[in-house]
Amino acid sequence: MKILQQVDLLNPPTSVDAICITTNGIRKKDGNAVMGKGVALGAAKKWPQLPQILGTKLAGGRLRLEVLLAVSRHPNPDLFILALPTKRDWKDPSPWDLVMKSLAELVHLTNGMDWKSVWLPPPGCGNGGLSWSKVAAATKDLLNDRFTIIFRR
Repeated sequence: MKILQQVDLLNPPTSVDAICITTNGIRKKDGNAVMGKGVALGAAKKWPQLPQILGTKLAGGRLRLEVLLAVSRHPNPDLFILALPTKRDWKDPSPWDLVMKSLAELVHLTNGMDWKSVWLPPPGCGNGGLSWSKVAAATKDLLNDRFTIIFRR
């Protein structure tokens, strides 16, 4: 995996195929997903339809990696926006098993889509409370150089 610091995850270059938004599994009374902090909040502000799209996907009760949106970048390939679940509930810490399951699903999707570049924040870290050094050590063999961890500004 690669690491970039002081880069805007939500504005990647056209060489990036997909970006991951770390999310939780909670829906509000209006059916929209809770996207109130961190990367999720920034993404919801940039693409206001994301809370509704994710909320609809969460209605089935399954918390998993989801393609939320394909943003057109004509004439370049679309940018795919993915929900990467790292928490079951927004107020709880990130459970290790969910983060690892989500990353395994991400690798599988990346292989299937033949993506060459996927950006994501440090999964489960930040608002999730996991240690980046532990996550990095556990994922060094899972996330190859197609994956770039973005430490936001």
